[in-house]
Amino acid sequence: SVLETADRQLELGKEKDPGEAKAFNHFRKIAVLCNDASERNGDFEGDPLDAALLKYFRDNDKDDYNSLRELKKINEDPFDSESMYMGSVHRDDKGCYIAVKGASSVILKMCSHFIEGENIKESGPEFMEHWTQIDRKLSSDGLKVIGFAFREEEASKADELGEEEEFLGNMTFVGIAGFIDPVREDIKGSIEKCQHAGIKVVMVTGDHPETARNIARQVNILKDEDDRVIHGRDLDKETDITGAAVFARVDPSQKLDIITRFQDNGEIAGMTGDGVNDSPALKKADIGIAMGKRGTQTAHEVSDMVLQDDAFTSIIKAMEEGRIIFENIKKFIIYQLSYHLAEIIIIAGISFSLFHLPLLPLQLLFINLLSDVFPALALGIGKGSSNIMDRSPKDPDEPIITKRNWMIISVYGVVISIFVIASYIISLKVIGLSPEICNNIAFFSLAFGQLLHVFNMREADEPVFKNQVTRNKYIWMALPFCAAMLLAAYFIPVISNALSFERLESSVWLIIAVTAILPLLSNQLIKKIWKL
Repeated sequence: SVLETADRQLELGKEKDPGEAKAFNHFRKIAVLCNDASERNGDFEGDPLDAALLKYFRDNDKDDYNSLRELKKINEDPFDSESMYMGSVHRDDKGCYIAVKGASSVILKMCSHFIEGENIKESGPEFMEHWTQIDRKLSSDGLKVIGFAFREEEASKADELGEEEEFLGNMTFVGIAGFIDPVREDIKGSIEKCQHAGIKVVMVTGDHPETARNIARQVNILKDEDDRVIHGRDLDKETDITGAAVFARVDPSQKLDIITRFQDNGEIAGMTGDGVNDSPALKKADIGIAMGKRGTQTAHEVSDMVLQDDAFTSIIKAMEEGRIIFENIKKFIIYQLSYHLAEIIIIAGISFSLFHLPLLPLQLLFINLLSDVFPALALGIGKGSSNIMDRSPKDPDEPIITKRNWMIISVYGVVISIFVIASYIISLKVIGLSPEICNNIAFFSLAFGQLLHVFNMREADEPVFKNQVTRNKYIWMALPFCAAMLLAAYFIPVISNALSFERLESSVWLIIAVTAILPLLSNQLIKKIWKL
C-alpha cells in the first residue's frame, strides 16, 4: 500500500521507520482510532481494510499502537456507504482528537487546512485539484484510495463533542493511502466460466471509477477500452444501463434501482452484499447472496444464500452444482418414464393382439423394484457433464420436462417395446415356444434392457464410451447388483416359483441377450443421428 502526504510518499509495509513526520504521525493516529476492526487472539476481525491498518501499525510500533487503542471514544459517526466515510472523537492527554477517514473526494471537501512538512496551511482550489489528480492516478493503478483528516479541540469541548451529531468539519487533511486489494487468482477463471455459461457478471461498487475500471479489466469483466463505467452520480431513470458491466461510486439505494432495472429488462438478477444497507437490494434480487464472514445478521436473514467463505468461486460452484442437480433430476424422470412407457406398450400390444399376458403382476413389480431404485438413484447422484457450464441458462418458465424431452421419452419407450414385442411374437409364432417360456423371455429381455437403458441417459454431445453415465461409479455398482438379483431370483426355487420362471435353454438366453442389447444400440444410433 502507498501513503501520499504533501511532502513524501511511503510504501507501507516496506519502510519500517517512516520517521517522525507530522503527517505520518497523524495518519497513524487516525488509522488506529477511526477503526471498527477488533483484535482477538492476535488476529483481526472486521473490514479487511481496517484490519490491514491495525495490523500494520501494531507490527510497526506495538507500544504506540496499544496506547492509541486505549484512548476513550466519546462519539462516533459509523461508516455509511452513502456518506462513504466514518469519524470518531477521542479524549487524549491534549484534549479532544477528531479523526475521519473515507473516500478521498469526500474527505477533501471537509478540509479547510492541510499538513505540509511541520506546518498546517489553508487549502484552496489548487490544493483540491492537486489531490484530486493524485486520487485519480492511484485509482487508475487499481488501488483502493482512502483519505485521512483530523481536528484537535480543547478538553473543555469534550461534553459538547460527545453529544453532537455533526462534529466533522473544518478538518485538516493529512493525506491519502492507496490500498492494494489483489484479485484472487481464481476469480478471472470463475468469471470466464460464468461468461461461457451465459451468465453476465456486473461489478457494482462504491470505489472510485478508475479503481473499478482497473480491477474489471484484470478479471475480464471489461475487455474493450470503450466499455462503459457508469458513475453513481450519472445513474438516473434516463440512463441506459443495457450492456453496462461496471457501476462505480454507487450507494445502496442505487443498487436497488440497478437490480430493479435489470429485472424489468427480463434478466434474472443475483446480487452479493454484506451490510445492512445492502439488505433491500439483496431481498429484491432473484437470488440474494450474503457474505458469511463479513456479512451482517440482517444481510444473512434476507438473503437466499450465505457464502461461508466469502469467495466468488463458491457462487460458481453452487451454480454448477445446481445445474448438475437439475439435469440429474431430469435424467431420473426421463429414464423412469421411458421404460414405464415401454412396459405399458408391451402389455397393451401383446394383450390386445395375441390375448396373452406377457408380464405377470409380480414380475412387473419385481422389475420396477430393481430399476426404480438402484440405477435411477445412481443417475440422481451423478457428477454431471463436464461441459455443463458451457450451456446457456435455462428459461425459468420452461418446465422440467419439455416437449423435446417428451419426444425423447416416447422414442426410447417405443424402441424398447418394439424389440420385446418382436421377440415375444417370434418366439411364440415362429420358433413355437410355449406361452410360459415367451413370458420369461419378455420378462428378462425387458429387465436387462431397462438396466442397459441407463446408458442412453448421456447427453447427445457426449462421447458414447466416455460420458457422465459411464464415469458414474454408482451406475457400475447398481447394474451388477441388479443383474445378480435377477439371476438369483431365477436360480432360487422359492422366488423362481413365485415369479413363474421356467428352466430356460441356452438358445432362449441368447434371444434374451439380443433383445436386451438391440434397444440400447438402436437408441444410441437414433441419439447420434437426431441428437436426442
